[in-house]
Amino acid sequence: MTRRGRARIYESRTVVSFFDVAGNKVLETDPRGFTTLLVHDRLDRLVRQVDPAPFLFEQSFTYDLAGNRLTAEDRRGHTSSFAYDGLNRLVLETSPAPFSFSSSRTYDAAG
Repeated sequence: MTRRGRARIYESRTVVSFFDVAGNKVLETDPRGFTTLLVHDRLDRLVRQVDPAPFLFEQSFTYDLAGNRLTAEDRRGHTSSFAYDGLNRLVLETSPAPFSFSSSRTYDAAG
């Protein structure tokens, strides 16, 4: 079941969003009429996003038991991965080609 969401106005253009009963955005149509599909799991985590033509971009996501995103995979099979410390803070992000980067983070006692 879905319900119609609030429309937001940007520069006299309307973005229309639809939400499920849990309040998760499931569809969003931009001012050009392109609709993005968002799929959530039973824990309300985004597990799949499909952007429309002309972009035709699709991603799927996995999570650990704490709800931290572990992977983001595009439709070509390129997978970015994420690692967290014991306090669930992001410490490492790795992306494959064509971007091929790795980013690490450290935290001091204040976070």
